[in-house]
Amino acid sequence: MKHIFGKWEVDLSDTNGHGGWTIKTESHNIATVYANIVKSPRKDGDMAKLEDNQESIANALLIASCPELLKALEEVIKWTETGTPVNLIKELDVVIKKVKQAIAKAEGK
Repeated sequence: MKHIFGKWEVDLSDTNGHGGWTIKTESHNIATVYANIVKSPRKDGDMAKLEDNQESIANALLIASCPELLKALEEVIKWTETGTPVNLIKELDVVIKKVKQAIAKAEGK
């Protein structure tokens, strides 16, 4: 099984007209994350809808970072399985940098 390759991005300024954010590449829509709707009673007896956008945005960012996270983890495995002690030391900074970049993207930084 393979996923769609390319850089996955989410446009946080566009709710896709449906109260959600679409994760996409240049040529494909990957997924849409919708705002978490919470119902809360109002004084008039009706239920008010409250959107928890921060959690939904965090979820969209995490999904969009999946290809980078997967690639970084694959590099860690390859690095530990095939590297020699000399190569491991030389490549450690590069691998750690890629892992940190992927985590930062997942956290929206």
